[in-house]
Amino acid sequence: DPIHCGRFFTCLDGRKTEMNCPEMLRFNEVEGVCDWPRNVPCTTWQPKPPGVEINSRGRVVCTADEGYFPSPRDCREFYRCHRGSAYRFDCPRGLIYNRRFKVCDWPWNVDAR
Repeated sequence: DPIHCGRFFTCLDGRKTEMNCPEMLRFNEVEGVCDWPRNVPCTTWQPKPPGVEINSRGRVVCTADEGYFPSPRDCREFYRCHRGSAYRFDCPRGLIYNRRFKVCDWPWNVDAR
């Protein structure tokens, strides 16, 4: 993929399937493998911080194997990634997720960045 250098496509059971290289690696089209950035020229590639993201099917998926991360959809939600699976949690009414301290907190205590 010329825009996301760590993403590539393969054919599984006759269907085009999107695949991603492990974090910090890029897909080397010549060798057909995930490779170190120094071996794969790519001007648009930026490493993504680990966490969660919304995939092409609209589902939240982990980009990290373990940890607690803010929801990409709602500041009252957060996800625990455990062994690559995403588990959603909701903060109690009136609280939002504080990514710095990894707890539900009052909105005035949370940096919204």
